Amino acid sequence: MRAIVRALVSVRPLPATTHILLVLFAALGLFTPNAVRAQPVEWAQIQPTMRSGPAMAYDSTRTAAVLFGGLTYGGTLLGDTWEWNGTPTGGTWSQRALGGPAPSPRSRPAMGYDSARGVTVLFGGVTGSAVNTPNGETWEWNGATWTRRFVTGPSPRSDHAMAYDSARRVTVLFGGDTGGGAGGTLSDETWEWNGTAWTRRIVAGPAARSQHAMAYDAARGVTVLFGGYRNGVENGETWEWNGTSWTQRPAAPPSAPSPRRGHTLAYDPTRSAVVLFGGYMGADFNNETWEWSGSGGGGWTRRTVGAPAARFQHGMVFDTARGVGVLFGGSTVDFYNGETWEWNSAGSGAWTMRVPGGPISRFNHGMTYDAARAVGVLFGGIARSEDTDETWEWNMGGGPNGQGAWTRRTPSGSSPSPRDDHAMVYDAARAVTLLFGGIRNNGITNGETWQWDGAGAGTWTQRPVSGPSPRYGHDMVYDAARAVVVLFGGGSISFTRNNETWEWDGNAWTMRTSTGPSPRERHAMAYDSARAVTVLFGGYTSSGVLSDETWEWDGNAWRVRKVGAAPAARYGHTMSYDSARAVTVLFSGLTTGNIRSNETWEFNGAGEGAWTLRLTNGPAPRNASAMIYDAAHGATVLFGGLPNGGETWQLRAACRCPADFNCDAAVNSADFFEYTVAFFALDPAADFNHSSTVNSQDFFDFLAAFFTGC
Repeated sequence: MRAIVRALVSVRPLPATTHILLVLFAALGLFTPNAVRAQPVEWAQIQPTMRSGPAMAYDSTRTAAVLFGGLTYGGTLLGDTWEWNGTPTGGTWSQRALGGPAPSPRSRPAMGYDSARGVTVLFGGVTGSAVNTPNGETWEWNGATWTRRFVTGPSPRSDHAMAYDSARRVTVLFGGDTGGGAGGTLSDETWEWNGTAWTRRIVAGPAARSQHAMAYDAARGVTVLFGGYRNGVENGETWEWNGTSWTQRPAAPPSAPSPRRGHTLAYDPTRSAVVLFGGYMGADFNNETWEWSGSGGGGWTRRTVGAPAARFQHGMVFDTARGVGVLFGGSTVDFYNGETWEWNSAGSGAWTMRVPGGPISRFNHGMTYDAARAVGVLFGGIARSEDTDETWEWNMGGGPNGQGAWTRRTPSGSSPSPRDDHAMVYDAARAVTLLFGGIRNNGITNGETWQWDGAGAGTWTQRPVSGPSPRYGHDMVYDAARAVVVLFGGGSISFTRNNETWEWDGNAWTMRTSTGPSPRERHAMAYDSARAVTVLFGGYTSSGVLSDETWEWDGNAWRVRKVGAAPAARYGHTMSYDSARAVTVLFSGLTTGNIRSNETWEFNGAGEGAWTLRLTNGPAPRNASAMIYDAAHGATVLFGGLPNGGETWQLRAACRCPADFNCDAAVNSADFFEYTVAFFALDPAADFNHSSTVNSQDFFDFLAAFFTGC
């Protein structure tokens, strides 16, 4: 103990009070080497899932754009609530954790913000497993909880539009599809919600329609409506509602937007104009930006600017605190979208992408962590029912306000052919990502070895070497102690599975053994750097039986670990090693009966070894996803999988404040005591700066956070 203290003090002097505490702790025998501390962890989704048909409203009281619901490309209805808090240089999305009731998952509802009562009002949408069941519920969001208002009012519907009339303190609703998009009756009704009751306004006005858009023009005290869909034809009419009657405003192309549906409107008070973006015009998606000024004779003006890709059924609001429009998601010509854009109307006007959308939904892709550049590297997978050859990188600190962002890399030269079910790992000794094998969706397996160097423009290089036979469903790890890549198992085009163990030293493949775990595919492996062993779990065996075995490879031989409670037998799961907490993390997979799992397990291989079920919430059940551990940021990152693989999640410490070491929501002497004990026990949890080494810098970084209260 004294040797440890002397070594640390010689690196950097410790305060006298700390010396006293250290002597006291040592005298009490509180330092036990390598006593790993189980810290609370939680899953957090980084940004909203790519989607079409969400609802958005701007909460001017809390200066946040509220987003709810939508539909994924895989056909899953969403029921999540997100808020966008913009900054001068970007902003962050925050998923709101709900402890009480909330609207059921749905697509194409409508929302408006009631500024007099400080609540966002939601009505309707399509719900249910058929994805076309119209809904007639009224909900309100106050920034913390959803409350259902049990009232009579408009019939169930979707694809309607709502806007809040601040002068009369009512939310205005018009139109919609009462058949949920399945050929039902279109509505021409005008309704108003005053916070207590819905009132139908019996007036003449626009013809029945759906997929139109509305916004409230506060300067003139009117609600503006444009476009829509009726009898299979897009509409290009402009109407205004003054609280008593509807008036059609004369406007026609080319001096007005062409007929369209699924576009958005938002009111820009800085220019007293209603902004229109996007839409679908019967054969084409649109990315035009227009402004409507109703003053005088009224008129539309096309803003000729670079813009987001053409899309419809996106969400858009205007952030009055920052004077910008905020746009999210939608359906593009290629896919559903997850980008966040902002519109600044000043001068000639400009759109700025705030958050890139990232890779489109995929599964059976490969992903690994490049420790030298502190980025995750992703390649390939099945997206839109086709194998891809895309290379993406994830930078946890590269997005707005350090939220993280994906970047599509365009390699110079050739790349691996499109494929899925390959394996990737970062070779730290040679500072390259290694890729091996995979399968095309035409059933052809691959036996190529490729290396990715992400420096500069980025380059893929094929290594012309012999080695493992073509295969898919294998896995690889990097053995840092021996500076080799370890590959195990996999399947062939004839569905023959093997149990070969191969190693790559940067120049050649060497087959080490074909004994150990039985032949299998779609198992998962992770390298436990604290114990210098490769951990393997599960897989689909040659006998057609799912495995629940835990094996370890030490570079010489495989041994099965006889552990107690363990994850159920499964395949198609993913694993990574959390070096800060010295545990192997396992997530998801297909269990017996092809039931998808969303369990998070952790394996501590010290001593007799033990699996611990940590979480049963977080990402939805899935398989064929990929997961890495980002050592620079101390978080496990998950992307993709079946059935809806367009999400990025991170598993992180549940404590929001780093100095709250015991996670009791208070920074006090107990945190100081527990951290100091962990620090001198060389507990990996004391690696405060995530440098993979517990040293004096961690102690001083903790002290800095502790004395500032976080």
